[in-house]
Amino acid sequence: MPLLHDPDPSLRSLAEEEYVALQQELSSLVQDVLPLLLIPSSPTQDVSALVEIKAGAGGEEAGLFAGDLLRMYTRYVDLWGRDISGRGDEDGGSGKGWKTNIISESFATTAGGRAAYKEVTLEVKGRGAYDTFRWETGVHRVQRVPATETTGRMHTSAVAVVVSLDP
Repeated sequence: MPLLHDPDPSLRSLAEEEYVALQQELSSLVQDVLPLLLIPSSPTQDVSALVEIKAGAGGEEAGLFAGDLLRMYTRYVDLWGRDISGRGDEDGGSGKGWKTNIISESFATTAGGRAAYKEVTLEVKGRGAYDTFRWETGVHRVQRVPATETTGRMHTSAVAVVVSLDP
């Protein structure tokens, strides 16, 4: 710091240039490296996930909602879990490399003849899949006028989502 106030203009100029460069480097380190040092790595960061979706209260509508959740999770993997390098990934990486596979499924038929899930198990293979999907565990509820409703009444349906480690 004392060199920034040196009476010699050439020495002061060099000190100012170095000061600016060091400020930029410090800013970069604080933004990029410090968070990695503060947040410990997850012991499950390399683990795949099993996502079980079970229709609960709400009858046929709960089964349709379970299908909607399954479609949402598979679309999420399609958009963000697979190779995204063609979508402008700056470092040319290959996304998360996740793959999905339906392990088991059971259906019920609605009064309108549509298939609704009773239960479906989705395997999401790839690094970080469990760490991402574990937050989906719990009961999901929807309130809407379902496709099965003819009089326009609002229905409330629930679906249980259980996310476990893929062995």
